[in-house]
Amino acid sequence: MDRKLYRCKHQNTLAGVCAGFGNYWRLDPNLIRLAVIFLALATAIFPFAILYLVFWAVIPEEESSTIHFDSHRIYRSSRNKKIAGVCDGLAEFMNWSTTAVRLWTAIIAVLTGIVPLATAYLVAWLIIPQK
Repeated sequence: MDRKLYRCKHQNTLAGVCAGFGNYWRLDPNLIRLAVIFLALATAIFPFAILYLVFWAVIPEEESSTIHFDSHRIYRSSRNKKIAGVCDGLAEFMNWSTTAVRLWTAIIAVLTGIVPLATAYLVAWLIIPQK
């Protein structure tokens, strides 16, 4: 059976674009949202805002009979958190060491000028549910 890309009206935050891509690629929609936010901030927001609007206009809304892929979900951790549990939750999701995720987070923050990653971290804190 061929998979089709639809905007997801049941898992949407804005227009269901990120949830649709998450279902299509069989990824947690929160990961798609975080990637979009990080890349939007890294490219001065405007290009990704236009791209999101184009996707909203072009990608059809799902039909009521669309079956969702039950992907492996990402959660913020409550057991080994330093700030909000985002890095530990990401480590659990990717099956990595929490220390490795924190080190890569620090490296990326320094390389991108801190603001994009700090903003993405705060958004992750808000949109990723705690386990």
